[in-house]
Amino acid sequence: MQEMKVKKKKLTPLDIYYISKWLEYLQLAISKKWPVVYKDRSIYKSGNTLLLGILISLREWLKILSLCQNEINTFENLIKEFEEYYTNPKNSLKLTDFHAKKLYKIVTKIETVLLKELENKILIEISFSGKLNYRGILKDGLSVLFSNGKILNKLPSLIKNDIKEAVKALICGIPTASAMISLRAVEGIIRDLYKALKGKECKKKWNEVLNEVEGELKNRKLEFKKLEGYLHHIRKIRNEAEHPERVFTTKESENILMLAIYAIEEIYKTIEEIKPRANI
Repeated sequence: MQEMKVKKKKLTPLDIYYISKWLEYLQLAISKKWPVVYKDRSIYKSGNTLLLGILISLREWLKILSLCQNEINTFENLIKEFEEYYTNPKNSLKLTDFHAKKLYKIVTKIETVLLKELENKILIEISFSGKLNYRGILKDGLSVLFSNGKILNKLPSLIKNDIKEAVKALICGIPTASAMISLRAVEGIIRDLYKALKGKECKKKWNEVLNEVEGELKNRKLEFKKLEGYLHHIRKIRNEAEHPERVFTTKESENILMLAIYAIEEIYKTIEEIKPRANI
């Protein structure tokens, strides 16, 4: 079994970001019954991991940062059980209901203990120097950013998760990562709009999807002037982001996040408008 070999280190906000990201992935894996290993029963492949790989990475990181030490043994036993079960070709690749319940129990426990332990940890102070109301977001959630709470509640979990991660990246001082995640959230909802317009899933490239969506909206004579403006700006930023030397500042990434949210709200309004027409 491959393990990370990293010396113990001091805790930083970036570490908290990665740990929270892994915990969110695990919660998503539990609800969606993700595959635990790859089809060839391997844990690691091309530097990417599935559920079991995430568990191993999280365990190692908790060790490195000396967090949740009383829960480590339980966590390690679960990993060994998963490794033995899911690498066996006779068993399912996907998380079983039985293991999902066990995983949920330990993840919930780790989250609870982690919050308690972090109260006593010394961190680099986060100054919240950007223009967004970060304290409000941390206290009240994404509703602070959205003008329409109903749209937020109806958004797919993956889109909401991307927006959460974009905010976390800004808080932790990694604005370029935030910009990329914000753009990914918009791309995800645009593909949902494509499906609403075309009645089928879309596997085309970004620009092709955008062109077809804009063309279809024009053909249907739908009013989308505001959305058209948002999409124009997002296309420009997305093209810039493809250049590896492009680095975004905090101010730029905050603007991109809010632009993404405005676009998502307009796109979802359009999707809601299309649905009744499709049922006529």
